[in-house]
Amino acid sequence: MEADAEKQAHHVAATVDAVQNIAEVMDRKRQALAQRKAELQRRIDDFCLPVDSKDYTPPELLTLNVGGAALTVRRSAVTHFPDSPLAWMFSGRWDHVLPHDSKGRPFLDLDVSWFKPIAGALHALSRGTEPHEVVVPVAHLVHDDRLGLRACAELFGLTEALRFEGGVKNMAALQAPADALSRTQQWLAQEVDALAAAERALQQRSERFAHECAFMRGRGADMDAARERAREWQQQRSTPVQQPEHCGSAISGGGAADDTNDIIAIAFTDVLGHGALSTRRATFLQFRASPLASKYASERWRDSLSAEARDDEGRIYEDHDGDCFRRLVNIMRLRALVRRGDCPSGVLDACCPKPEATTPMKSMLHYLMIDWGSCAAPWARRRVKEAVR
Repeated sequence: MEADAEKQAHHVAATVDAVQNIAEVMDRKRQALAQRKAELQRRIDDFCLPVDSKDYTPPELLTLNVGGAALTVRRSAVTHFPDSPLAWMFSGRWDHVLPHDSKGRPFLDLDVSWFKPIAGALHALSRGTEPHEVVVPVAHLVHDDRLGLRACAELFGLTEALRFEGGVKNMAALQAPADALSRTQQWLAQEVDALAAAERALQQRSERFAHECAFMRGRGADMDAARERAREWQQQRSTPVQQPEHCGSAISGGGAADDTNDIIAIAFTDVLGHGALSTRRATFLQFRASPLASKYASERWRDSLSAEARDDEGRIYEDHDGDCFRRLVNIMRLRALVRRGDCPSGVLDACCPKPEATTPMKSMLHYLMIDWGSCAAPWARRRVKEAVR
């Protein structure tokens, strides 16, 4: 009995020593974790505005330019799903580098008929409407616009979060050696689990910020400018911040001209009379051989166009069949989303529509030197070939 007790006591002492060693290792890991966390926070502070502090309060009301149409939304609505790319974009952290039009409005290169139903659903959810009562209307849209709406949902990570009409898929002192060992094991397991959870949380936060930066870069944000503008803002934060009339207009710094130079405001004549839209130059540059691409290829395209080519609001006038031109621009927008990999499901890659074989459409494509047959191959196969290279 006495030998057994001595052996058990020796075992407990060895276990305590091992636990102390493990505790020291975990302390070192906690210190390393805290250092990694601080480094990540410094990196975030380098690029982003401090929306989680009292230094900057993003304005609640946003007026967006969605493909040339003004759309007013509440920030709390478009950030209702905090882990979605849409919420990243309008969290306020990126207000200083969001692409803006000439009036200081954040710009989305999407047709407003695609984005507006999603914004309406988010508005209802943010006001407390039960999720099962909120359905994004789809049935009234034509086929192309249904695809566009699906593209928006995928782009902003809301396919599973929202319900879509029409079947769019949606988402005490230890008293005995045995008790000492048992409780020590339990404590150790809890400490290890807590440390592992903290490491996972940090890794997830780091990965999320990397995805956030990549998403913003894909939306046209200049990440080099983001760091510089964030630094300028930090230097000026001792001065009371005047909230901008339009999000970003007062804090966009010297890059506003660069943003607007990449956004083309176009006027045309459609069946309702005077039509208008806005898109990025990259939308037209997909078809390099087209006069449309040549017209807007130069970084100084604004200076090269004559005053006679503009309407009274300064928009470039494109003398084409308005309905055909709008449809072509939307098809090019969808193609751009697929090409960049913003819609990974493959649905758009398979279903992205071709221009209708109407006489006005054929005439416009012929004039613009766009051979749709050579551009109709699925973008997914092209991306695979580019990846192989």
